[in-house]
Amino acid sequence: MAAHDVTQQVIRCPECNAPIPLTEALTASLRDRLAGEHERQLQQRLRSQKDEYELRLAAERDRVLAGALEQDAVARQAQAEELAARREEVGRLRENELALLRQKRDLERDQATVALDVERRLATARQELEAEVQNRVLEEHRLKDLEKDRQLQHMREQVDALSRQAHQGSQQLQGEVLEVDFEAQLRVAFPNDRIEGVATGARGADVLQTVTDARSRAIGTILWEVKNTKAYSEGWLSKLRQDQRAKHADLAVLVTVALPRDIPHFAERGKVWVTGLLTALPLAAALRGGLLEIARARLAAEGQGEKQAALYEYASGKAFRQRVEAVVEAAAMILQELHKERTALERQWASREQHVHGLVRAVAGLYGDVDGIVGGSLQRIPRLELEPPKAA
Repeated sequence: MAAHDVTQQVIRCPECNAPIPLTEALTASLRDRLAGEHERQLQQRLRSQKDEYELRLAAERDRVLAGALEQDAVARQAQAEELAARREEVGRLRENELALLRQKRDLERDQATVALDVERRLATARQELEAEVQNRVLEEHRLKDLEKDRQLQHMREQVDALSRQAHQGSQQLQGEVLEVDFEAQLRVAFPNDRIEGVATGARGADVLQTVTDARSRAIGTILWEVKNTKAYSEGWLSKLRQDQRAKHADLAVLVTVALPRDIPHFAERGKVWVTGLLTALPLAAALRGGLLEIARARLAAEGQGEKQAALYEYASGKAFRQRVEAVVEAAAMILQELHKERTALERQWASREQHVHGLVRAVAGLYGDVDGIVGGSLQRIPRLELEPPKAA
């Protein structure tokens, strides 16, 4: 009992200086109270830090979203202005169309017999022309909708990329976001080309663009390397040339945020094109156009004599005459039948009739051009010849 009293801790009363032994119960109570106070202070500090981080993150997200919405508003304003201009142009065309219709009606008073014979044949092919025009308009609207959806998706991707930048500020992630964004821009700008991105961590450049012509034939390749750094390095050029030889690419382009001091926008250095972000797509269009011109020149030089012989043989044969005759007969039938619906549908089919006349004139001109080339040896098509004078 004495040994326990010696080791027991005591405190002094601040008033009477009397010793007060610290029992286990009193010590545990103090320890629990101090621990609780420490836990409350720690939780309060964590909540304060969390609220501050969430406020900063929300502010950054609102700023990025406001920028994206502003870009979308600008694009919509441009589209509205373009639509207004097109409507104004359509109004002018309609006024010109009305004037031409008045002149046409004056001429038709003197040519009633000929017009009646021609117009009776127009209705059979009129429906085909209407379906073709309708399908063409629907396809144009569909392509515009796809383009708008792709632009919106691209803007969403930009907003997502900026949000990820706010969460993770690593330089590697910024470079990957820039590569993905530039690859998406190439796909939107050149939808017919094959755009292949190199996987992260793989050797080689970032994007390989295979340029294709109107028949989807590959006519050349452009190798792209994208750099998002604060300082420019000449060592990038030698590495990109090695990647170009490995990929057998026709052209190599370095897109960098930090341009050399002697290159304000873009230039060729060491057989590699160096460009900034703002001039990357215009440079891509120029390089792509050069590859297409080279391919056209190469294709035109191949088998030129054989093509001329084949053209002469085709233009002098029965198949060409039958095709031209079929087109002329169809146009004549369209013009003949159109008169039946002129009163009710005059405003609708007037412009189409002009197109049909243009088609007949174009076919006649084509026939005359080819006939002149082959020396007047084409077989005669009666509907493209003058009628013999009638006997009195």
